[in-house]
Amino acid sequence: MDCKKRHDEIQAIMAKLPPSQGGPGRHKCAACAYEEGYKDGLNGHKRDVALVLLSLPESQARNQRHKSCEVAYEWGYQAGDLQRKNGESASTTEGYEYDLFQYLIVEKKESPQQSVQLIKRIKDHKESTLEEEYKKSDFHKRIQNSILSEIRRVKNNKILSKTEKDSIVKSRLGQGIFRSSLISYWGGCAISDSKQKAVLIASHIKPWKVSNNTERLDVYNGLLLQANYDRLFDNGYISFDMSGKILYSSLLPVSERKILHLTDDVCLRKIEEAHQKYFKYHREYCFMP
Repeated sequence: MDCKKRHDEIQAIMAKLPPSQGGPGRHKCAACAYEEGYKDGLNGHKRDVALVLLSLPESQARNQRHKSCEVAYEWGYQAGDLQRKNGESASTTEGYEYDLFQYLIVEKKESPQQSVQLIKRIKDHKESTLEEEYKKSDFHKRIQNSILSEIRRVKNNKILSKTEKDSIVKSRLGQGIFRSSLISYWGGCAISDSKQKAVLIASHIKPWKVSNNTERLDVYNGLLLQANYDRLFDNGYISFDMSGKILYSSLLPVSERKILHLTDDVCLRKIEEAHQKYFKYHREYCFMP
């Protein structure tokens, strides 16, 4: 799958990247690698670059093609990590499909189905006005700063104790009590049962930024997933029905599903009643049908 993004905001960074020395990332989009690193930097969680490369699209753009994706990811991570640590402005990138999806359903009041159709038109270069409108919107700016703003609000809360504040903030980063609780509950990846903790990510079902402080620490509002599953779930490309069976977005091509070994029989190893309200939220407000 070829990358359709223009990545206008980071062309200067791309021009400075060293050339690729070969390997699986040689034809991948270095700008997308930078974006992935930036998001991981904001989260404070660095992934294995080899795993990141698996999910990257091919690039046909001169400034991104044959550039080192490994270096791009590292530069992106450093920029995101800087913003996470001190809240200062760092290089950011254009919105992901998921962010645009949220803009359409929250700001434009489109249905999830209609939002997905509009995103497909944008990807096929049949719609540009809406994308430009999104990039210039206050909603796009709020997305860039929402997590940092919310973390600062938690830290400035006069009611919560320091221990409570630390636990809530760490839950956003998939660390601390929240991660330990998920490891104890799931024992391994919620889908594959992999026990390799280094590649397992603790994330929220109902996103951290829209959850209250109780929900942010609730073990039933979390999934422990391998990195590829986590990224797809976090960005609305997969979800799960009431029985735990996987749901695929129409924006995730079948060809990509095959590459990632995603079949129709993928499901959660267990699901309880306490999970249902969180998955219902994810299906209605996060999943791109």
